[in-house]
Amino acid sequence: MLKTKARKKILYLVTQSDFGGAQRYVYDLAANLKDQFNIVVASGEQKNGELKQKLEKANIRHIYISHLKRNILPLHDVLALFQLIRLIKKERPNIIHLNSSKISVLGSFAAWWNNVPKVIYSCHGGGAFTEDIPKWQQYLYKIFEKLTAQFKTDFICFLESDKKNLVKLKIASPSKISLINNGIR
Repeated sequence: MLKTKARKKILYLVTQSDFGGAQRYVYDLAANLKDQFNIVVASGEQKNGELKQKLEKANIRHIYISHLKRNILPLHDVLALFQLIRLIKKERPNIIHLNSSKISVLGSFAAWWNNVPKVIYSCHGGGAFTEDIPKWQQYLYKIFEKLTAQFKTDFICFLESDKKNLVKLKIASPSKISLINNGIR
């Protein structure tokens, strides 16, 4: 009897379940790759957000991470990290694809804890340290992005300026960054 090769599993992680740019990107990737890979998408913030609804219609499994919030909330962030560690241990993905700054940090730690071999980070909008948030939060994100960069195998940027910023801030070496220009301007 011939053995069929098991499909690799991709776990997409995104902080929120609304349907903004990062979520649309995750949905499009998941919907277009679901026939080649086992796909799971996990998000927080909104339990029944538009992303979850669209994934369910496309027959893609969604997991809600109750403590994952967009804002820096130390207690929730620690609890979300433990939820992610348990989720990754249970799902055993071959690839984790991180989408957003908060999940970049928490997901990287959880992936490292579980020895996930491939961790991809799509840097949407240049990262939180370029957003209009308080300086202390920008500084905190820079520190944690530098710390967790070692746990990521690949970075995806959509703008040359974002790629240059990651290199300038010593978050990622150019060899780890792929530039995929967005076709929409």
